[in-house]
Amino acid sequence: MEEGPEMNNPQRRVSERPRFILTTAILVLLATISIACKPEIGPARPVPPLFDDPDRVISELTDSITRGNRNPAIFLQCGKAYLQKAEMMRRKETSWYTVEIEFIEKAADLFTRGIVLDSTLVELHHQLGVTSHRLRNFPAAIDILSKAATLDSAKSQIFSDLGWAYFWRSENPYVASYNPDWYPKLLPWIEHAQKALETALQLDPGNATAHRRLGNVYYVQRRNSKAFEEYQIALKLGFSDPEDYLDLQHRYDNTAAEALLEKTPRWIPQVAALSIAPLVIFVDKNSVFGSRRVMLERAISLDTNNVLPLEGLIRLLEKIDLDQAIRYYLRLRNIDLSKPIHGLSESFYRRVAQHHPNDYRPYLDWGSIYMWQKRQTANLRTFDPESAAVLFRKVIELNPSKAAPYLHLWVLSLEKGDSTKASE
Repeated sequence: MEEGPEMNNPQRRVSERPRFILTTAILVLLATISIACKPEIGPARPVPPLFDDPDRVISELTDSITRGNRNPAIFLQCGKAYLQKAEMMRRKETSWYTVEIEFIEKAADLFTRGIVLDSTLVELHHQLGVTSHRLRNFPAAIDILSKAATLDSAKSQIFSDLGWAYFWRSENPYVASYNPDWYPKLLPWIEHAQKALETALQLDPGNATAHRRLGNVYYVQRRNSKAFEEYQIALKLGFSDPEDYLDLQHRYDNTAAEALLEKTPRWIPQVAALSIAPLVIFVDKNSVFGSRRVMLERAISLDTNNVLPLEGLIRLLEKIDLDQAIRYYLRLRNIDLSKPIHGLSESFYRRVAQHHPNDYRPYLDWGSIYMWQKRQTANLRTFDPESAAVLFRKVIELNPSKAAPYLHLWVLSLEKGDSTKASE
């Protein structure tokens, strides 16, 4: 009689036990290392807005300037009100980018006129430099912020903003750092950025934004372990601007993985070390690999109407906590937005529609995603016009006063060559 398969051999099973025990021990060790690497994320530090009603401030100060007031402080405050208005519009995405830029340009003009009246007022130079950065005029931003640093060499935030202007002076630093042709041109500006940011931290070690920006400098220099250290310090201090959390969460996982690899014994394969990430997130959602969720929640706590962290959190939670993702999705949809959230799966919208069958918004977003796919992907087979039309008709059924589904159906009819339906 033939022997059974080798796997049924008792001696083989006994020989497998040490390998199983070793594998388990490695996984436990890696999980312990990863959880130990998790940052201490301090509370967000909300700062009240400069003006409760920037529109009113703009109206009053513009009227004062028109009547001949030449106090440079008036130009400074009016410019800041324009910047606050532009930032509010950007976060809520209630306007086209060109409208936001119009407000920033008005602020730049006011700061420039204020400097003509009093060239020694440091804050005017500082704000004009920051505004030039937002207008992507990085050479001008560097010149103006350098002047501000000369006027006041003890203000940490000026050096932080100067370093950030140097950081963006060349090509996109995140892209250029991986391009062998661009990287040598990038390095001199990155070195200037590092020096300015180090000066900022010497003046104020508690400047969380400067720590985060210096971490980005190290990230571009491919010094991920140093970047991770700066990110940990910044997170422990806490940010007052949601933009800091939004920027950091994009790069944190890579630097966290590098820190994990450095702490992992050399005899453990790197593939095994990185593959532990899903298990670590399951065990500890606030671990080194699960910190993105906390960062996005902190950003939302600073500005509940900021759509950018809400969108990021929905995409993240779709993979690990679908019910919570749906709750954030409905919260986001209560903010008046016209564009759908890209990057969500069809099954997500189907689940939302099942839970909220009388809500037209998931059907509208679902159909809009089909429309977006047609315009963005070369593989037109992913575009299903019939399914999109069904979804838009469902929106009309639930909310006949909504104009968007009629427009989408008109476009679909034109593309199919059905002029009769298009006219209807």
